[in-house]
Amino acid sequence: MPGITLVVQDAAAAARVPDLLALARGHGIEIVGLPRVRRVVETRLPTRFGVFRALGYRDEADGSEHLALVMGDPATTAAAVSVHRECPRGGAFGSRSCRCRARLDAALAAVAAAGHGAVVYLRGGTENTAAGIGADLDITTDFDEMRAWREEGA
Repeated sequence: MPGITLVVQDAAAAARVPDLLALARGHGIEIVGLPRVRRVVETRLPTRFGVFRALGYRDEADGSEHLALVMGDPATTAAAVSVHRECPRGGAFGSRSCRCRARLDAALAAVAAAGHGAVVYLRGGTENTAAGIGADLDITTDFDEMRAWREEGA
């Protein structure tokens, strides 16, 4: 059954529980709870795209930490929000078999160009990292073998 993780009403205010229940009943969707997260740090983070406010959060259930890079005031303006999952292969090591770094850079550039918005970076505890780096690198091996197969004309 499909689900909604966040509903925003007019003026970018989060919808209240009674409104969400009515929406869910009307469309046959379920409401799920969000993980309990706690803000653990806030600082300025200069990047090549500009200076962001970096907000660090810890998931109290599994201890994973996440980051929100915010520019301007996304709560009061029509701001873009982009969500990215940690990807060591593409993000940290710049693998050409992965577009994660390029998508993250594009999101940061778009927020900077608009002057407001947020990029949410989810680390650990997500489906991309649950299997571990070994499984992630195994995907790279498969990609390289497919490319070599195509280049040989098979």
